[in-house]
Amino acid sequence: MIPVNVREVRDEVGGITFGAPSGHTVSGLTLDQAIGLLRVFS
Repeated sequence: MIPVNVREVRDEVGGITFGAPSGHTVSGLTLDQAIGLLRVFS
């Protein structure tokens, strides 16, 4: 497993951002998309 940080972004991009310790990020996800992403990697 790879640890990730999840935070809600309240700016012009909006949505949820996932950040990996390696520096990779995925931004602008809706809650449903974030849940789907977590399911893929669990």
